[in-house]
Amino acid sequence: MNLLPNQYRTNTHDLGFLMYCSFGNDLRLTGDTAARRILLTSSASLIKRYKPTIGAIRSWDHAGWKCPVIIDNMMNLEMLMWAAKVSGDKNFAAIAVNHANTTIKNHFREDYSSYHVIDYDTATGRCWPRRPTRAIRTHLPGAAVRPGVYMVIP
Repeated sequence: MNLLPNQYRTNTHDLGFLMYCSFGNDLRLTGDTAARRILLTSSASLIKRYKPTIGAIRSWDHAGWKCPVIIDNMMNLEMLMWAAKVSGDKNFAAIAVNHANTTIKNHFREDYSSYHVIDYDTATGRCWPRRPTRAIRTHLPGAAVRPGVYMVIP
């Protein structure tokens, strides 16, 4: 699969794990300057999905959602922090930190489990009512001492 065209995509939040995992390792292992340019372009494409009113990067463009943000989106923040450090553009870091703070505020329940998706009102930045459709119980390390640990699968 040719990943190169993905660096220009602005219709997905998946750029962090598509591009940073592959080209980030390429850069780390080989020092290839082309990988550096690809990652900076990918980061610039990703932040076009950032919604300042919400303080988060939009995940999906699905009908039925206003501005969905999924917990998986946190995997993009490493690439954005790298881009801030390498480029000197503090906007990448500001977006990453804002996204993380918004996620911490809205994605987690009192028992520290998380919603997979939170939908936001793009005009006000407020969360729409959380609407998990199903949940599965997991037996994660340490779960035995924390009964009721589960993850939500919408």
